[in-house]
Amino acid sequence: MSETTIESRIKKSGEIARLMFSRNADESKEKPEKGKLDFTVMINPENISRALSMQATSNNSAKSKNKGDAYSCHPETISFTFYLDRTNVVPKSQTRHDAQSVDEMIKEFLEVVYKTSSGKPVQSVAIQYGAHLWTVRTNSITIEHSLFSKEGETLRAKVVCSFVTIIDDAAKPNPPRKKPKKPNNPTETIPLCPPCVCPPNTVESARESNHDTLYTSSEANYSTIDGREIKV
Repeated sequence: MSETTIESRIKKSGEIARLMFSRNADESKEKPEKGKLDFTVMINPENISRALSMQATSNNSAKSKNKGDAYSCHPETISFTFYLDRTNVVPKSQTRHDAQSVDEMIKEFLEVVYKTSSGKPVQSVAIQYGAHLWTVRTNSITIEHSLFSKEGETLRAKVVCSFVTIIDDAAKPNPPRKKPKKPNNPTETIPLCPPCVCPPNTVESARESNHDTLYTSSEANYSTIDGREIKV
């Protein structure tokens, strides 16, 4: 149910505005205020506390020359206390809660704001109270059972709860830019081929290498047999 619809319904009927929680039945996060699963408190909280804060961060966006001028907003924390009662102190509100016990109301409340019937945590909840609307995620819930019947049934419960607002991803600070990796040796170059060293064209080197093609015409007239040079 949208915020405008709630205000118009209250003005037309003259009903007292009551704080309401709602979420989507398909567990989607978008616009939980229009969700089909909801829970309305019996007694409105006496006060609602809102804690807001921000912190300075490094200027990762590089849009300003001042390194300390970037700030990020923390999620807002909303906390309050309300009661569920079956001692007949609270007049009936002509809602489905009139036929529910305190334990049944607690179970329904937790299925809307804390954990689904399948056991999955609820990711997005809308809190609506008159013209106020917050899209939140549950932070903590404390339930204090204070009165019991002879059969042990809860007659009164005090619910202390805290929620944090869900901040859009676009509002988060930009992540730091990654610097390109530098090569290990920037001046490293491909080594040049070492200069070719060829043996001198001499008779001695030719003899050692046994290359006949390097013998001169005069040396070609000699042959070696048993270590003696014989002229051919």
